[in-house]
Amino acid sequence: MAWKQWAASKRLKPGDGRELQRFRRRQLPLRSPFWLRLPDAYGRARRYAVDVRHWARLDTSRIRAHLLLDARHTAESSLPAVFPSTGVSSRWR
Repeated sequence: MAWKQWAASKRLKPGDGRELQRFRRRQLPLRSPFWLRLPDAYGRARRYAVDVRHWARLDTSRIRAHLLLDARHTAESSLPAVFPSTGVSSRWR
């Protein structure tokens, strides 16, 4: 693991289990959601989502990225972020 990846993994905090909020077109300048379907260790397709709200923390100047697995909040980190995923080869990037 490279030093930058190690440092990013130390910023990772557990999520609280809340649901993914609906994305509206008017949020486009303020919010960036990304979705990806990946198989888990059992071959089931899991839906990963990363939600970044660009203007959410202007007071602390720390923008946070939120990882959601099957529409449930599982982790968050300040940027740049590295999130874990299961069932993915380490050579896939």
